[in-house]
Amino acid sequence: FSLKLMHYVLAGDNEGLHDALEEIIKKYFIDNNLPVYLQHMLLNELQTVLFRIIRRIGTQESEYRLYYNKLEENSNKTLLSQITITLNLYKKICNDIAEKKKLQDASALTSSIASYIDINYGDKNLSLTSVADIFNISEPYLSSIFKQSLGINFSTYMEGVRIDKAKELLKNTKLSIGDISENVGYCSANSFCRAFKRVTGISASEYRKKINVI
Repeated sequence: FSLKLMHYVLAGDNEGLHDALEEIIKKYFIDNNLPVYLQHMLLNELQTVLFRIIRRIGTQESEYRLYYNKLEENSNKTLLSQITITLNLYKKICNDIAEKKKLQDASALTSSIASYIDINYGDKNLSLTSVADIFNISEPYLSSIFKQSLGINFSTYMEGVRIDKAKELLKNTKLSIGDISENVGYCSANSFCRAFKRVTGISASEYRKKINVI
């Protein structure tokens, strides 16, 4: 069972771990009615595997000691209590790993979406809804991972990309404000001008004059 437990914990598979722990309790403590000394041996094995897992995931020494002390301070409790505490530590570590994996997955997905926006900023139909459809995720989930990974919401990021591209065009081309607004994905020059001033604090024409003076 040690291989099973290690597999489920390292995979962050809470459901698989729950079933495996349930099977161990049923098989070794309920159905077979093992002698107490064998139950203690099983507890020791569970704790040994637990610390192998803790070492495997690169836990810092201070955190490792916290787990060790948790078991040590409860070593005089009943066997059932010690088993319960040990199994709860398995669940805690598994859940922590699952949460880290979620964050890593969300970060990778956010990076892909950000890259997509960086390439397709000129598409007037680019929106939270259209991007969620393309990446086959829900709009609320897309919003949450953007906020979680980048600290800003989807629309703020998209607007920032468009305004940055507009700044480049204002600086490096003689395109009209209307043409620039179209190139960076705005449906009208008015909506572009409002967005530009909201983000930069000055109008697009003022920005162009300022850049030309410099």
